Amino acid sequence: CSDHCFTTMALTMATTLSALGINTPWLAAARARYASLQGQAPNSVGHDPMRYFAAYAKLAGTTAESEPPLSYSAFISEGAASVWSALDDHYDPEWNLGFSDEAYTLMKDDENRTPLFAEAIRARIADSPDKSLAVLDIGTGPFAVLSLLAAEAGARKVYALEVNPEAARRARQTILAAGWSEVIDVLEGFSTSLELPEKVDVVVSEIVGSVASDEGLYATIQDAHARFVKAPARKDSWIPHTVETWAAPCSYPLHYALRRPRYDWASIEEPLRLSCSNPSLLALAPAQRVERIPFADGAPAPQPVDAAFEVCGATIAHNEAVYLDALA
Repeated sequence: CSDHCFTTMALTMATTLSALGINTPWLAAARARYASLQGQAPNSVGHDPMRYFAAYAKLAGTTAESEPPLSYSAFISEGAASVWSALDDHYDPEWNLGFSDEAYTLMKDDENRTPLFAEAIRARIADSPDKSLAVLDIGTGPFAVLSLLAAEAGARKVYALEVNPEAARRARQTILAAGWSEVIDVLEGFSTSLELPEKVDVVVSEIVGSVASDEGLYATIQDAHARFVKAPARKDSWIPHTVETWAAPCSYPLHYALRRPRYDWASIEEPLRLSCSNPSLLALAPAQRVERIPFADGAPAPQPVDAAFEVCGATIAHNEAVYLDALA
């Protein structure tokens, strides 16, 4: 493998969109504004709608016809295939309405994750008098996994929030079949738009994305911290109480089934997301933490992070040897 292809990949916490029509009035105006801020021609601006939103917000004298379509249905009508954002000032939680059945099942059956949640929930509820704690589960999903774990551990009351109507319906069925309908109430809607009958002792949630904050975690936790929790500054009010994102440059030679990579990097106008579960993925440098979100502190707003990675020739040679061994 004497051919090497190197490219600089930017870690972005903006958005992923596919086939978004770029000729709508609001986007054209934002492109022009963003280009002027950057000193570039409009047609040289990359396809980054979150930056366009930021630029658009600075436009003066906009008309109703040029309003950006800040809703899930509007983006879908524009041709968007997927949307995610970690910037809460631009975040519309309607973009994250749910996952496929396969994804829900994988999360439920995750032997690395679910047992740890069960252990943490049991330990937290065991610390209090029996049947005394109220628990909030944000994003319960169709299997209501964390809600059921809390009920089984002895929670007095569990409020299970779910925005996806079908997932909420199935969660009610799951809870009824398990015999916990008197303890667990399923509330349908975004947590930021709902009210609870009482403040809770513990919040359990699994709203962590591939980039920890890319499911709108900042806005969700900040709102829960302010409105839902009896003692929000206590770490044991949150399961998990902290999440982090780590990043590293990697070599992934086998990702496309041993074929020589033929990427047209110039045509990529949005963040590239690849599955990193294949064991052939090899790090080129040690990982560095780029995001840390402590829930008990109210999930303070993210700050820019500068990360520099040093890739040495020995690492590249080692990874190349692994690649050649795989081809042998």
